[in-house]
Amino acid sequence: MDFSENFLKRSITAAILTLAFLATNILYFETFLLLLVVSSIALLKEWWELSVKWNGYLTRSLIGFFWFAPALLALGWLRFMYGASPVFWAVSIVVASDVAAYVFGRTFGKRKIFPVISPGKTWEGFLGGLTAAGLVGALLGVCLGGAWALAGVLVALLTGIAGVMGDLVESYVKRWAGVKDSGKSLPGHGGVLDRLDSHLFGLPIFVVGVMEKRKGL
Repeated sequence: MDFSENFLKRSITAAILTLAFLATNILYFETFLLLLVVSSIALLKEWWELSVKWNGYLTRSLIGFFWFAPALLALGWLRFMYGASPVFWAVSIVVASDVAAYVFGRTFGKRKIFPVISPGKTWEGFLGGLTAAGLVGALLGVCLGGAWALAGVLVALLTGIAGVMGDLVESYVKRWAGVKDSGKSLPGHGGVLDRLDSHLFGLPIFVVGVMEKRKGL
């Protein structure tokens, strides 16, 4: 599959997921909670299939819990405490970083970050992703104004860096499991874990950043 065909599939899938996210986030906390529950089930299912070579059920369960729970709980807490707006910004930062990293990496990527773990990850993609995250953070700062002008960029950059770490961790797990994708449920992306890998590390960092910033207000 060439770049343009795969990018088209990724874009269509991403558009559908974005609409689902926006609808559940904007409507009610209960609908957003339902989305988190469905996501949790899908993530755990894929993790259980990836870790089938690992015989320790308790160990597999604990790894799955500590891998997925922080981001899902952080997102639920953010939505419950502050409403739909900060959830939108949090996810927008991670998505912008993801998309820019993919486009810049495929277009300009030459220098590999960790070729043994993830041959497709390049420094050019990494910098493109950070730039996009910073721009969304700057827009957040402009919208909120005041003390958030610089804080928005800083929180966004840290979120973007954490997202890359999440991507690399998932790549390592897939390589260990001997598979290319975590699943086949999302055309152009692979599985749910392939789509949410960056969110799992990035979202908790965003929430921590918001909490720390609010302490200083």
